[in-house]
Amino acid sequence: MLGGSELTQKEKLYIQDQIKHESLCMAKCDQYIPQCQDNSVRNVIQQVRDSSKKHVDSLSKLLQEAGFTPPS
Repeated sequence: MLGGSELTQKEKLYIQDQIKHESLCMAKCDQYIPQCQDNSVRNVIQQVRDSSKKHVDSLSKLLQEAGFTPPS
């Protein structure tokens, strides 16, 4: 956890909100990737999707370590 401190309710809500935003980004990327005909554009979108996935994983882990359940 962050320096041994606990998350406040407000921090928890901010993190949950960010998880939802990152998940939406992943869903949009999943829609656009199959539609791309240009491989370079497809690769950039895949990189954005991968980055969002890492963010979701990191934020979810942070919530779990603080004793909260991440949004599904």
